[in-house]
Amino acid sequence: MSSGCNAMVIAWMNSGQHKAIILDGTWDKMAGACYAGCGFEWGAVFFATD
Repeated sequence: MSSGCNAMVIAWMNSGQHKAIILDGTWDKMAGACYAGCGFEWGAVFFATD
């Protein structure tokens, strides 16, 4: 799971699609763990597809 998350983080970072939002607790914890695994500090960042 963490490996897939890391790939998603990198793809998102490289895509240049950035949106700052308030995350709900569940997503925040899951994404936070994924983000931390990729060496980034998780904040109010969302995987934007828009």
